Amino acid sequence: MQALTAHSGNSTTSSAVPSSTAAASSTTSTFAAATPTYIPLSDCPASNDTSYTSSFAQSSSSSSSGLSFSKYCGFAGPLSRSNAYKMAEAFVYSFSDCIEVCAGLNYYSADSNCTVAVYQPSGSRPGNCWVGSASDATVSSLSVQQGTDVALLKQLSL
Repeated sequence: MQALTAHSGNSTTSSAVPSSTAAASSTTSTFAAATPTYIPLSDCPASNDTSYTSSFAQSSSSSSSGLSFSKYCGFAGPLSRSNAYKMAEAFVYSFSDCIEVCAGLNYYSADSNCTVAVYQPSGSRPGNCWVGSASDATVSSLSVQQGTDVALLKQLSL
């Protein structure tokens, strides 16, 4: 408490008044969001040895070079080979989405550098899709690996 002093003529009066400082009050609230469930989508084995043309090809007035792939189910990804390199990793919901990551890299760079998309539907964050380049990758050079799907860029015949 603070003392208040008032002067009136020759007399002085003093009284106590409460202090005006009060502790600030704060509240903290928390929010718990539900964790989304993830159900991997794979069109394998039905899509084995089929063609896939990227959605980028439909929005492009130029050549669709680097946008058409062949899907193969149950093969080991060639991106771990010594002459291969990974360009990107992503967490996607389908084999086709994984191919779109590779096709998107080719579309935006106007090149065909991304030649392989590897998808593992059982994978978890941060990635279940890896894309990159493996110049010597052919379906006959891939070993069998259940649970892994591979898409290879189709080479255009000139």
